Amino acid sequence: MNQPIHRRAEKPETTRMFESDFIERFSRIHPATPFVAYVPVISLMFYRAWQRDLALFQVVGLVATGLLIWTLTEYVLHRYVFHWTGDQAWKKRVHFLLHGVHHDFPNDRDRLVMPLGASLPMAVLFYVVFYFTVGA
Repeated sequence: MNQPIHRRAEKPETTRMFESDFIERFSRIHPATPFVAYVPVISLMFYRAWQRDLALFQVVGLVATGLLIWTLTEYVLHRYVFHWTGDQAWKKRVHFLLHGVHHDFPNDRDRLVMPLGASLPMAVLFYVVFYFTVGA
């Protein structure tokens, strides 16, 4: 398992993460997929702002605030969750699955962004957390 796959010269570009072909397939994603998945969600949020008769400056302020909060949240996640490691084999495996593969194989185009199977549940979780802490 985790054997590098050579596509060019001597440098490995990717590796298998899972023994199951089915799970392995869903660990890969085209870099444009999040845009395709989340543009409708963003459009819905703009529609909700329009429905609530929010002024343009309010919408711009909310978008700017959201980008700032998300940037800080993503930094904290990346720094403290995705780079969490340990000496035990299972901790190393969890790190590799969460983010280590990205650092070990940075040229793997299919693993530049998080797969929807992981990012969609996280998006729902963050929406709920922000909804109940910041409000509608």
